[in-house]
Amino acid sequence: MIEILAYHGWGFDGSFWDKMKGNLPKSFTFKAANRGYFGKEYLPTFSENADQKILFTHSFGTHWVNEELVEQADYLVLFSAFDQFITGHSDQEKRERKILQRMITQFKRDPNEVLKNFYAGCFHPFKKSFSVPLEINEQLLSNDLELLNDCSLDWSSIPTKVIGICGAEDQIVPYQRSNAFFDQMGVETTKVIENSGHALPITNSSDCWSFLNRVVPIFREYAERNESE
Repeated sequence: MIEILAYHGWGFDGSFWDKMKGNLPKSFTFKAANRGYFGKEYLPTFSENADQKILFTHSFGTHWVNEELVEQADYLVLFSAFDQFITGHSDQEKRERKILQRMITQFKRDPNEVLKNFYAGCFHPFKKSFSVPLEINEQLLSNDLELLNDCSLDWSSIPTKVIGICGAEDQIVPYQRSNAFFDQMGVETTKVIENSGHALPITNSSDCWSFLNRVVPIFREYAERNESE
């Protein structure tokens, strides 16, 4: 059995992975975690009988996933990931820090408006929408938004098989920042998907899955073996 655990980023919930899940063979077990911004918190773990343990993380999801799961995973797939959301003191990064501070301040006044604007940036270059749920955990969203100021990863170990995927037109985490993080981690298998932005597991799920099929042969082999039985 191939089992995939998936951790979404800021401002989303477990449904973020629905498109990716829909592209996977039915023989796979897929568990989408939920931070608790909308709905109940859900923190799945790997089953003991899983033959292959795969971990998907998107953006800030890389920071709230339990490190024990990272250590247990056979494969770690990083989507639009980063070590530090704002990494230095260049003019561009100073502007980004100001934008983040503005988001934090505005969120306290009008969280729905901040989320709507954030979704628009996530789905660029596509004009897709993600409706803000009626009930949101404003405190958790606000706390995590502030964490982006100085969050950084401190993993003691990572799987030997790590794959990095990012979007060429990402307006939230520029692909250069993701690639710098991949380089820092020594990730050799990476892909910048053209005509895609931050929410590429939604907007470009087929592209993501096609790439993973090529670089993780066990995905395809396991699916074909089970379908023939």
